[in-house]
Amino acid sequence: LYTHISIDELPGKNMSKADARETWTDITPDDIKRQREQINLAVRARGPRREGGRPTKKERRELDKLRKRR
Repeated sequence: LYTHISIDELPGKNMSKADARETWTDITPDDIKRQREQINLAVRARGPRREGGRPTKKERRELDKLRKRR
């Protein structure tokens, strides 16, 4: 799902974000915007995806408590 934009003018150098946003227009069709919102909601509802690897700081603290460390 791609965002469709129309460039209204080429941005200059050292432009603020607010000013840069005014140089283009979002022309993405509404159905694609709705699909993107649904995908984002589904990803957020699923939560963070961690498979193996190093435990987080919170997980390490919990392990230390179980092992009676400080």
